Amino acid sequence: MKYLYTFIILFLTTGCWNYRELNDTAIVTSIAIDYIGDEYQVAILIANGKKVSDSASLAGIVYGYGNTMDDALADIELSSPKEISIKHISLIVISEDIATRGISDIIDFLLRDQQLGHNFYLVVAKDSLAVDILSVSSPLADYSSKSIVDNIKSSKFKTDSSFKKFIKIYLNPNTNPTLAGVSLIQSLWYDYGEEEIVLPSEYIKLDYRAVFKGDKLERWLHE
Repeated sequence: MKYLYTFIILFLTTGCWNYRELNDTAIVTSIAIDYIGDEYQVAILIANGKKVSDSASLAGIVYGYGNTMDDALADIELSSPKEISIKHISLIVISEDIATRGISDIIDFLLRDQQLGHNFYLVVAKDSLAVDILSVSSPLADYSSKSIVDNIKSSKFKTDSSFKKFIKIYLNPNTNPTLAGVSLIQSLWYDYGEEEIVLPSEYIKLDYRAVFKGDKLERWLHE
């Protein structure tokens, strides 16, 4: 009889206590952090895995506002019908305005958040809002953050943009950390004789390094 009880107990206690249905979870691929007025504007890019065609994935940007990063993410959760998961973030974009004001609060949040892993890239949006960088679509990737990450991985900015490597330098008071600068370029129409070539209206370019002194952006270095 005791074997029967043991079997029943094992049967009832199997499984994951914190299991969540994938359909009930919003997978966040990237975050854009701006400062609007006197509060943070945090925008998350959600990729839900479905495709609207053979070449485009269904993704959306959701906004939240607050005096702190925690408040802004809590604001997002109030408007999201799904549970927000930031475990698999690959990219965080901060605006030039925030970098100039100081990023210590953001770094503190990124290091404290237990859900967030540190295997992502951190970049600074130059001359534009961070959310504008995430809003640019690419014909070569399912969503914008993947396009930017692929661009970083294939460029010389790979080391500069790694959050883990940035933190090691950032925490050393005798060094100046750098991050890749991402610019939003407005493209043109080109007319070559009888053929008119149409390029995307906007695209992303990595061509600057943001140099920090302490937690503040000090200057830009052009390649």
